[in-house]
Amino acid sequence: MADENHDWSLSGIAFAGCLFIGMGLGILFKHTWAGIMMGLGVGFIVMAILRWKNKA
Repeated sequence: MADENHDWSLSGIAFAGCLFIGMGLGILFKHTWAGIMMGLGVGFIVMAILRWKNKA
C-alpha cells in the first residue's frame, strides 16, 4: 500500500513541477496564462506517463 502512495506522489510532484515551469516561462515571456495552460498540459501528459510506467 505504501508503494502505491509513493508512485502517486511522484506523479503529483512531476505535475506540479511542470505547472510551475510553465508558469515561470509564461511570466518570463509575458504570457502568463499561456504558460500556465502549457504547464498544465505537459503536467497531465507527464503524470499519465509516470502512472502508466509504474503500473506496467
